[in-house]
Amino acid sequence: MNDHEKTARENFEEETNNLKKQAEAKADQIKGSFKETAGKMTDDYKLQSEGTVDKAAGRIKEEQAERQKRVNDAAEAARKELHKD
Repeated sequence: MNDHEKTARENFEEETNNLKKQAEAKADQIKGSFKETAGKMTDDYKLQSEGTVDKAAGRIKEEQAERQKRVNDAAEAARKELHKD
């Protein structure tokens, strides 16, 4: 496997991992919304608070995944610029 193939494979794996993290973050947000709504409907303040926390955690995870993608994209652009022949 040459350097180009290795880099392409690494990029694919990074992108796949990033998409997985984004999906998990969205799932946390959805779970949080359900908990929050269920807590409101049943006057269960603990469940409502858990939902609020889950939604916030999901948003943080999503932002981290987006930032990591930007870092990976910038690194890939720099690699391409360095290996321009």
